[in-house]
Amino acid sequence: MSEFPLGIDISAWQFSSDGKRKPNFDIINAKCEFVAVRATISYGYTDRWFRYSWDNLTVPRMAYHVVYPEESAVSQMQHFLNIVRPTST
Repeated sequence: MSEFPLGIDISAWQFSSDGKRKPNFDIINAKCEFVAVRATISYGYTDRWFRYSWDNLTVPRMAYHVVYPEESAVSQMQHFLNIVRPTST
C-alpha cells in the first residue's frame, strides 16, 4: 500500500457521449480519498458533467480549471468562479 492518498480526476471523458454510462460514484466514494473534478476550460467552456460529478461525491473534492495562457486570466477566473460558485463556511 502506498503512503500517498489515492485520488482521481473526473471530467466529461469518463462519461459516454450520450450520458448513459457514468462513473460508479459508490465505488469512487468508497475507494478514493479525494477527487479532482474539471469544471472549466478557458473563458467559455464548462464541463457538462461537472455539477453531476460534484454533487455525487462524498469524499473531499476540488474543482479545477484548464488555463489557456493566451487568453485573459481575469475572464477565465470569472468563468471558473461563476461555475464553481465557491462559498465560505
